[in-house]
Amino acid sequence: MTRRAATVLSDKAVAATKRYLLVDLSDTTNYPHSAGDWIELLGLDIQLNQAGAGQWDMKVGLVTENDATNGSVYWFAVYILSAAGAIAKTLAFTDPKTGTGLPMKITSDKPENWVTNDSDLASANWDNAVANLTDPLGNANKSPGAGDLVMELTEVSGTTTIDISIRTEYRTREN
Repeated sequence: MTRRAATVLSDKAVAATKRYLLVDLSDTTNYPHSAGDWIELLGLDIQLNQAGAGQWDMKVGLVTENDATNGSVYWFAVYILSAAGAIAKTLAFTDPKTGTGLPMKITSDKPENWVTNDSDLASANWDNAVANLTDPLGNANKSPGAGDLVMELTEVSGTTTIDISIRTEYRTREN
């Protein structure tokens, strides 16, 4: 049986590129979901506040494969902040007629149900040997796995900081 679940991740005064683990599919102890084979994404609530001039890119994506050397992420939500100020976005992925969300299924190391031309393929940033992602529980030493939802904040230019809050609503599904 599946149930709705949510995670909330907040980070203040981020001053350099940083990566986050939003939903750890295989962790049913610390996350409020049932065991499953894939994530059905229902929605994202994103709040970003950039302190000054400069550019930050925020991306949310799906890890489709990884090993001890590298991993791949396909991005499905991308925001570019190029000026001081705040933005708030609510992304609903739920079909109003069926109640189903966006499937985060993987086939042949690619998303099965959606396409994108924005990805980070065969990158050491997403391998499962280096534990450098921060999760919603505040752990800064997490490693991603295939099927996990991740986020990357990239400082493109300037020396400003950014505050982030993201709520991820989802449920797990079995094949």
